[in-house]
Amino acid sequence: MFSKKLVYGNRFSSLEIAEDNRFYFLQVLKKKHEVNIFSQRSFDGVEDAVQKIKQVQHIHLIFNNEKVLSKMINDAQLADKLLFSKAFPNTKLSDFYFDIVRFNNSAFISIVRKQDVQSVITHIQNEGVIVSGFSIGNGSVFSNITIFSEGSVHTSNLHIELEENQPINIAAIKPVSKEILLGELKLESDYLLGFTTALQFYKGELKSKSNELLIKLHQNFLQKRVFDIGIRFGLGILFVGLLVNFLFFSSYSAESEKNKTELALNSAHKKQLISLNNLVEKKKLLVTSMESISDSRVTWLLNTLLSSVPSTVYLEKVAYQPKIKTQAENKPIIFTENQVVVKGTSVNDTKFTEWLQYLEEADWTAEVRDVDYGTGSSKENSFEFVVVIKDGV
Repeated sequence: MFSKKLVYGNRFSSLEIAEDNRFYFLQVLKKKHEVNIFSQRSFDGVEDAVQKIKQVQHIHLIFNNEKVLSKMINDAQLADKLLFSKAFPNTKLSDFYFDIVRFNNSAFISIVRKQDVQSVITHIQNEGVIVSGFSIGNGSVFSNITIFSEGSVHTSNLHIELEENQPINIAAIKPVSKEILLGELKLESDYLLGFTTALQFYKGELKSKSNELLIKLHQNFLQKRVFDIGIRFGLGILFVGLLVNFLFFSSYSAESEKNKTELALNSAHKKQLISLNNLVEKKKLLVTSMESISDSRVTWLLNTLLSSVPSTVYLEKVAYQPKIKTQAENKPIIFTENQVVVKGTSVNDTKFTEWLQYLEEADWTAEVRDVDYGTGSSKENSFEFVVVIKDGV
């Protein structure tokens, strides 16, 4: 009814119950076809672990402590119960949960007492943690044995020697953390079992119906997730319904308000049109005044000024009738009439002084004022001054 991603999400969380009362939590994140480490932590004791992982949506337990027994059997073709009896003779099958992983002609079998599994799961569930399933021993490592390229692999309690990606020898070890490189992914050996279990899950190899407890855990988890998803979906439908109802009835009052607003806007538009008309008239007057300036007069004045510039003077700016100040929006542009602002640099003080004297005595100038001269290096001085043009020229 629901997709796997919708039910489980894009994160897989596992908690390995390891030897010496150690707990290793690993959360992996799957994006498209990549699986990456999202979070990892170790804990001392079950109480410390459950308090830190309560926020996890669901968790898969891996029993791999001193209470788990494991063996490698060469008769992989045997049925599960016959393998159990061969590996652990004189052991009552009904008292144990077991996991079997087959590869080539070998089988790796791990067993643990049912009462030990049930007591741990009950305790964790009572703390509010949702257990979606469990597995036993190091079987997930053997299920993914082909991903390892090194000569040996470590888990939290097992050393596996490899030859051509196949195990040739296994031995129990004391917990010693070792870094493992899987392609570009670096992982501590304490978290390897959780990572390979996640790979089993994403490949659809993680068993959920191999015993009655797994079936019950899986069904309870699915029921809760379906209920949670249904509640969210129902609340979403209710919200959409209320929103549509609100919009439907709001449209009536909105229409009334619209009519009132249109009346107010018509009055405001009328005032705006009058204001815009006045602004246009002012701009027309401005354009008319600017057009009144004779192009030939401007050309003659600028040519006369520029032809008088000595060769020792370099002009940077000549502004005819510059603006008095920065133009504000919707305000008329104000110019300084009959004035020319001249700015540049001079390399000869005498020539510059003679040029100013010429401009002051010219028959088309009224005066030369606001002279600013002398800033710059010893060989080159900046200057700026204003030439006032006689009326009628």
